[in-house]
Amino acid sequence: GMQSNLATPTSTYNPNETATVSSMSTAGKVYLASYHIGNKYNREGINCVYCHSMETVRMMKENYGDGGQYTLANPIKMGANGQIVREQGETLMYSADASSFDMNSFFALIGAEIYGNPDNHFNYANTPKDMLDFDTDKTADGRHTIKSIATGCDESDPSKCYYTGGPFYGPFGVTGLSNSRDDDIADRAALVNPHFIEAVEAAEGDKFTSEHHFAAYGKSLCLSCHQRSSLAINPEFNGVPGIQDDDQFLELCSTWTAMSDGVGDNFSDTATSPKCQRCHMEPLKDKTVLHKWDSPDELFTAEDGVTEHFDPDSGIGPVAEGYLNNHAFMGANTKDFGLVKIKSGFEASMSARMKRRGQDDGDDEAEKAGRGKSSNKIVVRTSLQNKTAHMFPGAHPMRRVLSRVVATDANGNKLPFTSATGRSKFRTVRNQLAVLDGDTIMPGHKTVKVKYDDDRNIVIQGQTPNLDDDGEAVVSQMMDNTVIAWVSPDGTVTNSEPVQNADGSWSVKGTTTVKKIIDTDATEHFTRIYGRETGKRKDGTHVVRPGFDSNIAADNRLEPNEKEVYRISYDSSAVTAWPVTVTYKVYYLKKGGNGKFPTGDDGFLAEGTPSKAAIYEVYSEDVVIN
Repeated sequence: GMQSNLATPTSTYNPNETATVSSMSTAGKVYLASYHIGNKYNREGINCVYCHSMETVRMMKENYGDGGQYTLANPIKMGANGQIVREQGETLMYSADASSFDMNSFFALIGAEIYGNPDNHFNYANTPKDMLDFDTDKTADGRHTIKSIATGCDESDPSKCYYTGGPFYGPFGVTGLSNSRDDDIADRAALVNPHFIEAVEAAEGDKFTSEHHFAAYGKSLCLSCHQRSSLAINPEFNGVPGIQDDDQFLELCSTWTAMSDGVGDNFSDTATSPKCQRCHMEPLKDKTVLHKWDSPDELFTAEDGVTEHFDPDSGIGPVAEGYLNNHAFMGANTKDFGLVKIKSGFEASMSARMKRRGQDDGDDEAEKAGRGKSSNKIVVRTSLQNKTAHMFPGAHPMRRVLSRVVATDANGNKLPFTSATGRSKFRTVRNQLAVLDGDTIMPGHKTVKVKYDDDRNIVIQGQTPNLDDDGEAVVSQMMDNTVIAWVSPDGTVTNSEPVQNADGSWSVKGTTTVKKIIDTDATEHFTRIYGRETGKRKDGTHVVRPGFDSNIAADNRLEPNEKEVYRISYDSSAVTAWPVTVTYKVYYLKKGGNGKFPTGDDGFLAEGTPSKAAIYEVYSEDVVIN
């Protein structure tokens, strides 16, 4: 195929021009794909302007907007060049169940609906403004509409056209109704969606009772990007006996159901499911916000047409009160790998003691019945609790958490554990928010309460049942590393080579390891692993890798408010020299450890493990028993 406008030893990439690249499918067909980044103001990726130019979040509530339905302006394909899985004109219906076929198809839509003349790339004029009928005059598909204003345009010279963004929408209404640049000819006030202004005025400026999606529907705003499915249907399952339609769910992120309060509310701020911004955009003290365009030392005033919340003389709102919601979006991202946010999202504990023969510690029915009294024991209790309003670890399919207990005597011998039980407990928690060094949270916003409701019903696809209240027997876990041959179109295999299929087409085949979480009868350490088993089925073996192109086979992450407690017993007769040191560590595996956990002589993460493995120790505790 041909390629143009690429960075090569003999050419330089020009972002002002369209780039064309070639791609070959596994069926042996060659495709050409073209893309255009555009003007320099659009080369920052997802920046401030992107979110604050959003006008409408689609299909997040069945009695809001278009009544919980979305009519496709175009067909949905399986990938850029794949088969059509949903036809143009089909209507998708809202459901609180993320794995429903309509919602899974809807989640396959990427980014914003982009409007304008397709033959004129800088003419993204108006998006539909009728919030009561989202499908009116819709010519594009997406998870939200976004206002992109082009000005200074000259059809004979598109390079003169620049995008100003806006009008900017925020949690307090609309800003930027006037211009501060002489060359900005856009009439911003005329471009504001009137429903937003009317809603805020009708609610007397109360951002939390208006229909404005930044505040009243804060979760919808985040979920319009952070809930995704990679495809609408998995052709691998077509015609396979025993595989039902509801198994055909290829999910990238699963915050949709995990952030529900159990009654189908996936969009608003509730006591059992606080909106994302409460933890990830906490208000910071002594910050200044909303300066004029290109004038960082000059604030907008009432004369500029801003709403009162942004008037520095109004006495209310972020400008007058001197605060700013944190836009670092701390979580499992580059900004937070000082790990302060990860560590604030859970709580762990350990206790350990010697239990003498015949001693009743009042713990479980098995002990009270007289079982297990033949020798002295070392009894260890550990806990791990989710303090977030979503699953732990979080939404990305590759996130995993590994907890491990090792008991070592004074001679360095590791004691084998003899038995273990586990139980799940639920209670209301308070998440103590963490910020980056140098930031201070506004008083009254330092903690977020996540209420537990016994009637809440969070159903996650493939979810593993919670441990029972009585303390059921559990075993240690590991990540399966069985090596298998695998046909893959991407870089997930090693020792790859081209192979010709029976129909004459070509594929790439190599080897990889199964990365699912499995039980093990090994007793040198007690390990529990939390995460999702994602991947594809091969000969009945599910989970080739944690990651994308994912069909969820099992999910044993912790639910909101869930606390798992383990009781581990060791036979003290195995001790060769006292004292015994019991160590409990918790690790966050940003990339799932690629299905591996390199173990050192001490039983924990081996020294020298490459940083690219992205395995982080987030908790450690020792108890010495004499």
